[in-house]
Amino acid sequence: MRSLSDVSLPGIFGAFIRFSILVLALKTSFAAERPNIIFILTDDQRYDTLSITGDGLVRTPHLDQLAADGVLFSNASVNSAICTPSRACYFLGQYERRHGVNFNSGTFMASEAWAQSYPLKLREAGYFTGYVGKNHVPIGEQGYQSGIIEDSFDYWYAGHGHLTFYPKDRHEIFQHAKADTQLEVLTEGIQNFLNSADGFITGAKSFLQERPDDQPFALSIALNLPHGSSTGSMQMRPTDDALYRTTYRDRLGEITFPSAYV
Repeated sequence: MRSLSDVSLPGIFGAFIRFSILVLALKTSFAAERPNIIFILTDDQRYDTLSITGDGLVRTPHLDQLAADGVLFSNASVNSAICTPSRACYFLGQYERRHGVNFNSGTFMASEAWAQSYPLKLREAGYFTGYVGKNHVPIGEQGYQSGIIEDSFDYWYAGHGHLTFYPKDRHEIFQHAKADTQLEVLTEGIQNFLNSADGFITGAKSFLQERPDDQPFALSIALNLPHGSSTGSMQMRPTDDALYRTTYRDRLGEITFPSAYV
């Protein structure tokens, strides 16, 4: 059984993505010039659903500690309050009006634009790159079938579109994971990327059998939580961790709509 740590509360998340970026400069020979980078993206999470930003019910001690030890942007806002365009913004460092990618219009990111994305720029700079989790940005005219984004990373353990709470039910790539629930399945991929001495996990797409020790790395982690497609598909199966089957269940009456909810 896992201990209660970072738990996002289902049902009070609005229609935009809040992201968390964690940059870790690990103790390597590259730390001074090229630190290792970990980018963490949460899906459809409101800014105020953290203890440190004022939520009186949810407990997020690890995220609170990251904010306390690092930088918390308390006056930032998203300009594209839906999934795909926001993710394209992160990849390219551009506003939606500039990159033009939006799933409501059936658009895709041109391969020429993708060539300027941060994962490819870091790879060109000598980083060993990995991607774990959810991708919701179609690349090239064939979109999710093009294979462009998978081939752009040295390590790929991700699915296109929603993962749901049980990724193995929807995506072949996760079939060999030991766990069934999303966070635990993705954690297996993350730990495998960071500690690959015994080889990469079955199912992961990679060009090498393990991560080189003499290269800095850039790992992108894109969760599909706490998006409604994931929390809404939770079934509280007997095999689910007790954390998911019990936490906050006795406090549902305390959940209120945000003041800005329409």
